Amino acid sequence: RLAVNDVIVAGEGLATGQGDNWDNFDAMSVNNAGNYVFSGDTDGGSDVDEFIAYNGAIALREGDVIGSGALDGSVDALSINNNNEAVFIWDIDDAGGDIETLFYASDASNMVASTVALLSVGDLFDADGDNVADWIIDDFNASAGIGPGLDLAEDGLVYVEVAGTKRLK
Repeated sequence: RLAVNDVIVAGEGLATGQGDNWDNFDAMSVNNAGNYVFSGDTDGGSDVDEFIAYNGAIALREGDVIGSGALDGSVDALSINNNNEAVFIWDIDDAGGDIETLFYASDASNMVASTVALLSVGDLFDADGDNVADWIIDDFNASAGIGPGLDLAEDGLVYVEVAGTKRLK
């Protein structure tokens, strides 16, 4: 069971309110106002069972389309800040296979409408601001089990460990 401020907000086998039941839970994050996000699986079909919930209601599901592809696989990490913004890492299926992607939701209470992709594995990254890519993103090393592996500060900075390959200029 998941509890926030000593109140059970979800439990395995309990109804999600969307025709299925909570099955298991992965990551959770709570802000100072008591708003919270969590991820996991429902007992729904394997193509729609992974989710992110906001304040106990499913906000995004596997299969939802964000930008150029559908969310697929599992949520690797997530975080909500005190401005009620959220970030999360989830694979996106863009017809060429699954691509691990870092997403930003400007309004965690309306993730479907406010989520955009920030960075994906395979993207080029300019670390020094000279408009020339310095790195190729190889992986996000955010751990949901080790303390926050992904964090979104109130000033908009995202903290996550990223693996990359240095490009020759």
